[in-house]
Amino acid sequence: MRYLVWLVIFVSSIFAQNLYRSGDNVVDNYNNILWQDNQEVMTVLLSQVDARKYCKKKGWRLPTVDEYKSIVDKNNKQIYINQAFKYNMPDGYWTDDTLLRMFGYYGHYMNFKNAIVYYENKSYPKYVRCVRDR
Repeated sequence: MRYLVWLVIFVSSIFAQNLYRSGDNVVDNYNNILWQDNQEVMTVLLSQVDARKYCKKKGWRLPTVDEYKSIVDKNNKQIYINQAFKYNMPDGYWTDDTLLRMFGYYGHYMNFKNAIVYYENKSYPKYVRCVRDR
């Protein structure tokens, strides 16, 4: 009987969803974070510095490059983001990471047109998607 319980737990953990919608958010069980996913992620364009302030004011933060990479879905051929996300602009979302070799004037952003991380001058406006730890 004990083995049957362990087998059920093991199988259910394999098939458990890592990303799923919950209201205006997407729950990321793998990274144990909550992603903002509402109309604001398609309308708010800010510099990287202002994007950090925007997220902090809401009690959230900007995601890292690695966190963005965890929601990339290469099977979704039009926009490379996991299908749990309802709102998305493919042009680019600021990350919290900066490019130090350029004297800190540049920050990284995720482009969902091709699932590639680029860098841009931190003063340039990009879209903002906030996250917070669960």
